[in-house]
Amino acid sequence: MTCRSHPNEISIAKKPGFRLILVAKSQFVIVLIPYYKPSRASPRDSATTFAVLKPGACFIVSNATWQQKLIGQVNAFVLPKALGMLNTRISYYDKTVDPCGPEYDEHVIYVFWHEHIGVVLPTWGHTAATILCSQHRDGEWVNQFGAAMGLHIVRGSSSRGGSAAIRQLKKNSKFSSIVITPDGPRGPRREMALGPIYMASLLKMPIVPLGIGISNAHRLNTWDKFAIPKPTSRVRIIAGPKIRIQPKADRHVLEASRANTQQLMNTLCDHAQDWADSGQKMLDEHLITRKRLPRKVVFPPKPKPTKPKLALHTVANDETPNLRKAAG
Repeated sequence: MTCRSHPNEISIAKKPGFRLILVAKSQFVIVLIPYYKPSRASPRDSATTFAVLKPGACFIVSNATWQQKLIGQVNAFVLPKALGMLNTRISYYDKTVDPCGPEYDEHVIYVFWHEHIGVVLPTWGHTAATILCSQHRDGEWVNQFGAAMGLHIVRGSSSRGGSAAIRQLKKNSKFSSIVITPDGPRGPRREMALGPIYMASLLKMPIVPLGIGISNAHRLNTWDKFAIPKPTSRVRIIAGPKIRIQPKADRHVLEASRANTQQLMNTLCDHAQDWADSGQKMLDEHLITRKRLPRKVVFPPKPKPTKPKLALHTVANDETPNLRKAAG
């Protein structure tokens, strides 16, 4: 089957399997998108995908293999149940940051290190959250797992698809929180990029750092030393305070906020690790409760703070001498 290129089609990658269709605002179209499977014998073997695009929409064909889709579905079924069997506790600086709690009153930007994805995502599945994952090959695993967990997915990073991801995150911030691993997708380990700080300043959303500690964890031989809890492990999570970044901040303010937030994240991870290794109880610890909640939550706009009005008191002419006498 031959497919003609749409007049508004552009190429976003030289690798086969990725094609972006831009549709004019005044028309609905049905397009045939060839999805190429690279192979040694025939690199142009393709299967045709049908898609109905709305006016002004963008459609990107995922390059996920059937193995990635299958593993994503299996992980979404197994990991939440496995994490529920572990000794898992969480402590909050502010209970309003818990997306499953009744005190949750505004959307935030959660940041945690890349090595702890396997602990955080199963905890907050099927909630109003958007995951930012890269367009690299490794990001496809997180994409399939997060989608199977009922989370919103936005693909992009500083090296590829960054501007499109920012536009989509701006739309999703109206009905969901944002989840970012600031040292991903390639590291260095536990070094925060400037992206989350810039997003917090642009979207006027607070940042909530998460510190995770796992006792007796199995570490993979990867750049982030990916942590996998063992059956006897204790998992401890500390949700830090809300950090508000100055809107439209300049580069120096953003960099200072990045350094302070990175230091706080590492401090929270150290405290969580000590908490997990000690096995002691914390005064304000809670069991992690998983609830299937709406994927979109819209809060009413908060009233803008009003400046106090100055109370003016008019003094009659005949009162002025009496005031002078009282002052004297």
